[in-house]
Amino acid sequence: MEAQNRKEYLQELAHKAKQGGLTDEEQAFFDTWYNSYKDELLELPEDYARNSNVIRDRMLKNLKQRVKADKTEHGRIIPIYWRRTAVAASILLCLGLGFYEYTAHRNKTTTPIVAKTKVLDLPPGGNQATLTLAGGRKIILTNQLQGQIATQGNTAIQAKSGTIAYSATSNDQTAIAYNTLSTTRGQQSPVPLVLADGTKVWLNAASSITFPTAFNEKNREVKITGEVYFEVIHNENKPPLRIIANGQVVQDIGTKFNINAYADEPVVKTTLLEGSVQLTAGNAVKTLNPGQQAKVKNGTIKIVPDADTEEAIAWHKGLFKFNDADIPSVMRQLARWYDVDITYEGKVSDRQFSGKIYRNISALKVSDILSYNDIHFRIEGKKIIVEP
Repeated sequence: MEAQNRKEYLQELAHKAKQGGLTDEEQAFFDTWYNSYKDELLELPEDYARNSNVIRDRMLKNLKQRVKADKTEHGRIIPIYWRRTAVAASILLCLGLGFYEYTAHRNKTTTPIVAKTKVLDLPPGGNQATLTLAGGRKIILTNQLQGQIATQGNTAIQAKSGTIAYSATSNDQTAIAYNTLSTTRGQQSPVPLVLADGTKVWLNAASSITFPTAFNEKNREVKITGEVYFEVIHNENKPPLRIIANGQVVQDIGTKFNINAYADEPVVKTTLLEGSVQLTAGNAVKTLNPGQQAKVKNGTIKIVPDADTEEAIAWHKGLFKFNDADIPSVMRQLARWYDVDITYEGKVSDRQFSGKIYRNISALKVSDILSYNDIHFRIEGKKIIVEP
């Protein structure tokens, strides 16, 4: 029998087996094919495995015989046969699971011997934010918005050129209002927010910025929570932009920088990429140069002269980046991005982790990556449980 005709005939037998209609001769031919160690694939109907108890039992018997035959005198599997044995085992597993699903559906009172195990996972966060206008109206921002979405006094809010931009419709800025852009856990701003002075702003998860719809000649001030990346346009004719963040004031004169001011982090970090910023915390005042990072805690400012700027803005590039990070700091980032709570079993290990992980993968894949560094956790609902 030619190869193509043979496969078509086997396919026909597979379909007939679904109905239990194989003759003794056909059954013998089908069994001979199965026992021939041929690595052939057949398109079996979904119900084939579920309705074929006899074939499933026969496969189990044959599999046991093969495993027994494939052992050496020392009890090790001979490598050349392992692939076929593994294939047979995987087929048997699929048949077994399919059989369980079928019987459980037909008879709810039947307790299955083998329960199907569901692997829990969590999707990564997404691009979405909420714009709250002065009157309390909320607008959900996504990548799909286009055109003018609202007005605030003499300021138009438009979704254009991949941004959400505030622009004055007249020179009269007496009706200045305050808006807030915010993200929850599991969100980041889909597009940059362009303030009325041209400053571009990006929000990480669980963050916010409150800002005026227009800036006057005396004051340019915004307030933030969480983590925000800024690109500020320098203008000598306007006062410096002031950012108030968790007890510190960052005064900018035209630069690119990142502020990490989450309430659950031990310090507030301001990392400068370009330009110059001045920090005020308590009675301390410091000026940052490009490549430096300021850490503020209890009114004290510590300058890191050679900071890892790539790590500071990794989230803005779609990455997690860790540099000798301890487990709690890693888990805090995961909690915000995957919108989960973190708990610990036993003592928290002092192990550290360095490396990059893409933020667009599921939590289970992150777990696999961290496990190479002996950091383990499991997922239960909306909770990550870190194991010792």
